[in-house]
Amino acid sequence: MDLHLLPVPNIEKRADKLRVRITSVKLAQVLERVDVQETLVVKGKMERHRHYRVHFQFLPRKAYRGTLCTTPQRILRYMEEGFVRRLLDAVKKKLEHISSTKMLNTTKERERKSASNHDDAGECLQGQLDLDDVGGESSDEGEGEGDTVDVKARSRHAQDQEYEEPEDEEREAPSDEAEMGEDGGMPSKTSDTEEDPSSPIPPPEEDLDVVQTRAKTVRVNSVLQSHPWMIAYDFDVKKEEWCTYTIRLDLVGSKLDMTSVVEEEAKKAVLHAVPNITRAFMVKDIKDTSGCGKMLQTEGVNFVEMFKYNDIVDMRRIYSNDIHAIANTLGIEAARMAIVREVANVFAVYGIEVDPRHLLLVADYMTFDGSYRACNRIAMENNASPLQQMTFETTMNFLKSATLSGVQDQLKSPSSRLVLGRVVSLGTGCINLRNKMV
Repeated sequence: MDLHLLPVPNIEKRADKLRVRITSVKLAQVLERVDVQETLVVKGKMERHRHYRVHFQFLPRKAYRGTLCTTPQRILRYMEEGFVRRLLDAVKKKLEHISSTKMLNTTKERERKSASNHDDAGECLQGQLDLDDVGGESSDEGEGEGDTVDVKARSRHAQDQEYEEPEDEEREAPSDEAEMGEDGGMPSKTSDTEEDPSSPIPPPEEDLDVVQTRAKTVRVNSVLQSHPWMIAYDFDVKKEEWCTYTIRLDLVGSKLDMTSVVEEEAKKAVLHAVPNITRAFMVKDIKDTSGCGKMLQTEGVNFVEMFKYNDIVDMRRIYSNDIHAIANTLGIEAARMAIVREVANVFAVYGIEVDPRHLLLVADYMTFDGSYRACNRIAMENNASPLQQMTFETTMNFLKSATLSGVQDQLKSPSSRLVLGRVVSLGTGCINLRNKMV
């Protein structure tokens, strides 16, 4: 979208403020760093959880003042009201994906083991049948050989159990390590002591005002009540440059890369944005001779929002290459002229000059019914001439459809008449010549 500026005082400074105002701001743009700490917490013998402490450190206000349309207050509000739910929803989806993947792998492993056991049982049965067919020996020797086969089968089954037992031991290993951490031994993940999540919020400093204390308590409780996995929240009251989440998950099936999840969501989270506009740039306006010689260009289109800034933006020269947006906002005639301009620009790149009347004819065809119609085979489906449809694209499809439906062609379109070798009924071909009879 091209936004030409009006010749008013301080227009360049005001245009730069408008550029900042309509440029979207992502959470990743104001983050300085993210620290993730994972800890195993054990209470008694039954209650075991995995805690993730996520610390967000934001850039100071002076680092993005004048370049990003946000403030530390807005950032913290978004972290409390929007990002916390977004992050926990992403964690939930990630855990479900991990669980489904493990279940699929476990199913395949069980099928493989079942097939292996079935083959072993078949071998044992074949060996027993071979012993029965030998004959010529005493019943004592036959019983001895049968006992030998049974001993082999039991030995193989015992080996399978010995092979499977280490997996069970490994599955129980985290629990034992967690118990060692509780009894005073080596901690399982980190040497830092984990605070009790059920403990009350620490009291504020003595120099804090009562109003600030109540406001902080309300904000913390609001975050804690947003999701049952959130057990602690803290933030910077003075400078509002950091905040900390503490997330509690069950020990089983909760192992994931929390850092990557936070990074992905931070790149998607939007702190500030104008609908349908992502970025804005200040570029040189060659045609502007009376103003500052610059204009704004945006990625995205939003005419309605730009109407609010008619004191610095020239509404008569506003333009976009989004034909649908122009037709819906400014009308079909404006869309018709935009089509002519865009097609002319495409030919101009290759140095091809096209008569504007030809382009107007194409634009009229694409907008004659009051809506923007594309010039492709989908738009040709509503054409009344099957021969004209076949001369455009997908000849066999249109021919088959016309044949099965019994459609007739009146030979009124230029394309259909050319197919049959007739003169086009346009220009000099629209009249008939009659020879003078002597």
